[in-house]
Amino acid sequence: MFRHGFYCTIPGSLGIGAAAALLCASIAQAQLPSPSGPHTVARELMTRDLIGAPGKEVVVSTIDVPPGASSAPHRHDAQVFVYILEGRMIMQVKGGPRMTLGPGQTFYENPSDIHAVSANASKTEPAKFLVLSIKDKDKPGSIPVAPDQAQLSAPAASDQAAKPVATSASQRGPLMQRDLIAVPGKEVVVNRIEDAPGSIGRPHRHFAQVFVYVLQGKVIMQVKGGPRMTLGPGQTFYENPSDIHAVSANASKTEPAAFLAFNIKDKDKPGTVPVTQEQAE
Repeated sequence: MFRHGFYCTIPGSLGIGAAAALLCASIAQAQLPSPSGPHTVARELMTRDLIGAPGKEVVVSTIDVPPGASSAPHRHDAQVFVYILEGRMIMQVKGGPRMTLGPGQTFYENPSDIHAVSANASKTEPAKFLVLSIKDKDKPGSIPVAPDQAQLSAPAASDQAAKPVATSASQRGPLMQRDLIAVPGKEVVVNRIEDAPGSIGRPHRHFAQVFVYVLQGKVIMQVKGGPRMTLGPGQTFYENPSDIHAVSANASKTEPAAFLAFNIKDKDKPGTVPVTQEQAE
């Protein structure tokens, strides 16, 4: 569903916002090839045109990786922002360090990168990660490359653990921040937002494209002119630059909530701008 810049996906439900099925034709394009064993499965959650860049789109997906599964070398020809949701993944782009990433950690790919290694670090436990990619609309989500193109200069013995990312309310600052390659003066900022039990945010706006993915608990979200939605883990919310975020609250008075926010914004503007209650009504 899309109203006044609002979008919500509800996996496994036929409730509000689930008008489009999660498994659509583009998922087959985004699915990553596996050299052996079980295959990874991509679920597309939402797709939006990238404002200010004709022919570009933003795609948000989750990738489920069975125990022991790995993907053949590939590239995306896109800016790719990854957040680990469950399990542990081994990630490496050609020319970069091999990283073992756990829940709450992140990984980034430039359009020129070759994704040489993408594998579940466990042979007994599944893994899952969230992906936001900014790509050409007429290109597939993943493009296989020949093994010799992905040949690594560093041996596997050089594996290293990734540094923890900020995931608690006491740690401030974005998880990732990158220039938007397609549009000069724009940037992508990824934040984890934690809401204390019973917390209610003030009305505000972002002047940005905002892609939200709920990680924990239940949150109440509403843009001015749109429906009020109570969203749980795995569900999403979208804001257009013109939207006023009228309601943002933790639905529980006893349990915390957390969500990821991917903001595509002007580099010289703040991430959030307060508005009056009158403007939000």
